[in-house]
Amino acid sequence: MGENGIMSTLPPMIIGGMSAASGILSGLGALQEGDFQASQYSNNAALLRQNAYRKRLETAINEDRTRAANRQLMALNEAASVEQGMAGSATTAGVLGQQATQLEQNALDLRYKGISAAQNMEAQADYLDYMAKMAKKKGKNKFGMSLLTAPLSFAQGFTDAGGTW
Repeated sequence: MGENGIMSTLPPMIIGGMSAASGILSGLGALQEGDFQASQYSNNAALLRQNAYRKRLETAINEDRTRAANRQLMALNEAASVEQGMAGSATTAGVLGQQATQLEQNALDLRYKGISAAQNMEAQADYLDYMAKMAKKKGKNKFGMSLLTAPLSFAQGFTDAGGTW
């Protein structure tokens, strides 16, 4: 008699079949879980790619705005140097050149930071795509293994219930 008294009243073939079916259902659950995880990873990857695209656009807009503001500042400084009669001075040209270089470096720093952030998001998206493939593969493998072990589960359930070959 089984632990709960019910199993011993069922024929060994049914108990074996239930054991096999239980393993297959467990594998099917793993397959569905793998598909669900893959879907989640893929959705997150798509979101990261959208964010990377937006980051690139935002960076381009900010870089253009920064350069426009830099041009206005340089124009004001050049106008001020002309107004003060220092437009032809080598010192003034050197100072304005240094300022222009620094302002351009600031714009390039903005671009670098934006592009770098977008590339990081794309790398994370690529990793999530890989994780999606692995989750799907893991689910398929568990399901396949459940199909392979079903006959063994049947045999174990059959013999544990007192069945003989």
